[in-house]
Amino acid sequence: MLFRSESLEGSWISALCRILIGIHKYQHGGAVLISDDGLGLNPKYSLEYDRLSDSLFRASALSIKHTACSDFIFEKYLDTDADEIPASLYLDESVDGTELNDTNDELTGCVRFLASLSRVDGLIWLDSRLRLKAFGVEITIKEEPENAVIAQNSRATQTKKLELNDYGTRHRSMLRYCATNPNSVGFVVSQDGDVRAITLVGNRVVLWD
Repeated sequence: MLFRSESLEGSWISALCRILIGIHKYQHGGAVLISDDGLGLNPKYSLEYDRLSDSLFRASALSIKHTACSDFIFEKYLDTDADEIPASLYLDESVDGTELNDTNDELTGCVRFLASLSRVDGLIWLDSRLRLKAFGVEITIKEEPENAVIAQNSRATQTKKLELNDYGTRHRSMLRYCATNPNSVGFVVSQDGDVRAITLVGNRVVLWD
């Protein structure tokens, strides 16, 4: 069976959204940085935690297997009024379904754990596979971005100039980091609940409000 990358992508985005929602619920504010490069970062607590990444891949694979098995039973037997359905097929479907439920519960635990790390001052650093690298991380880059804008639509084809002084320490430090690390994406959750995304697009660092 071919693995569908869009399934994993959807699960990846969903897990990230759940982490940000979890941070919001603490009403403390926080930040999440997704980057494979540690340059310009000063981790207070280094912690290698791969469980969310592993669970995401396993859940996607189990979901595909479970769906394929269910579809095969329906198309081969239920939709053709067959007299008998092999018990092994139902067993495979049941086992995959149980394992999928267990893995989804594991995902929920991973998300809650990662969101709880936002209660420590500093950002949460994840790599591009959502593997935790460190928390309580300080951004050490001091150079302010020369070209920072606020996106007016989802693709940032319409923008307006961003005034750095209008934003707090978390936003400004994330803008500085993303401006110098092209493959990074930052998310800042304010105490009032606003979530802003930051990344480099072309030669401009863009903030989505």
